[in-house]
Amino acid sequence: MSTISQDAFRQALNSNFTIKQGDNNTQLTLIECSDQTSNNVPDFERFSLLFESSDSLLEQSTYSLYHAELGSNELFLVPVHGDDNGFQYEAIINRKKD
Repeated sequence: MSTISQDAFRQALNSNFTIKQGDNNTQLTLIECSDQTSNNVPDFERFSLLFESSDSLLEQSTYSLYHAELGSNELFLVPVHGDDNGFQYEAIINRKKD
């Protein structure tokens, strides 16, 4: 597992992540990384990640996402939008800075 950081995910914008579930793979593209860090809590890094996929709808759950450079990370994904073009999923990260 890699270290989850906003900088690492910013480097991965517009690249692909894979979720492997048995014989099925779901491809996601990271389309947004939004800083939510508060000056009131400087020891914590907060950010949201927005992924999109044209594959089948994933249920709200924790998934192991693999990225060629970031490795594997367990993220809780929530579907936030869907239409004929696909689905969008959001992950919220709130972690103590190293």
